Amino acid sequence: MNRKILFFDVDGTLMGYDHVIPESTRVSLKETREKGNLVFVNSGRPVGTLRGVMEMMDGLVDGWICGCGTELIDRDQSILYYKMSQEQEQKVRSLQDDCEIAIFLEGRKGWQNLADDAFRLRHPGLRVFFEKMEAFNALDGKESRETYFEASKFCAKSDEKTDLEKFKRLVDEYGFDVIDRNGMFFECVPKGYSKGIGVTKMLQHLNISPEESFAFGDSTNDIEMFRACGTAVAMGKHDPELTAYADYITTDLNDDGIRRAMEHFSLI
Repeated sequence: MNRKILFFDVDGTLMGYDHVIPESTRVSLKETREKGNLVFVNSGRPVGTLRGVMEMMDGLVDGWICGCGTELIDRDQSILYYKMSQEQEQKVRSLQDDCEIAIFLEGRKGWQNLADDAFRLRHPGLRVFFEKMEAFNALDGKESRETYFEASKFCAKSDEKTDLEKFKRLVDEYGFDVIDRNGMFFECVPKGYSKGIGVTKMLQHLNISPEESFAFGDSTNDIEMFRACGTAVAMGKHDPELTAYADYITTDLNDDGIRRAMEHFSLI
């Protein structure tokens, strides 16, 4: 039997938002690798915000696709890496004022929160959201807005004052695709990169057929990964838009969802 390659999203798939990996998932990853299969993490997060996860997953994975395909890592070797030019990053920074939207740069250094005090004061209810974002901050947004962060992608948080039509038009002009996460939170990825393209490039690098690949995910930014893989597994709790692209829907991650799916496809 040909070896299989498995690609896993992180948040909501491998681990809950409490950052805990179920023991059944850990055991299953170990067992499938012992069977000769390969395990790769495929996350929208860049390396800078995955370091803690990498430590938790040490010995359980063979490589990483990070930042929606903007960096590919086989074992410990980076085989592809994209970062914005300084000029392109400056255009992204200008969206904050031009469109009245909070911008979060993402890259190897982590996150840089550019949301200014005025935006924060308009929305005291977003305090918890900004506190969570600060946990990933590598630089202080207010003091470092002119610093070249070497970002690979960015996210944006809108409110009722945001000019969304202008934002989406400029983002397209600046060379990015927009993934609408919930109508007010947007993930912006450079054109030519996605979780799916990352899968395709990794498969080519490893000389593995797409038919031998499995994708596991729960959100809309997993759609391209689902399309790129031979078999797509949606978690029990998943974005409804993902259902149409799934070949199999498993249970929730805390109800042994990963293990049940891997047993179903004889991966363990």
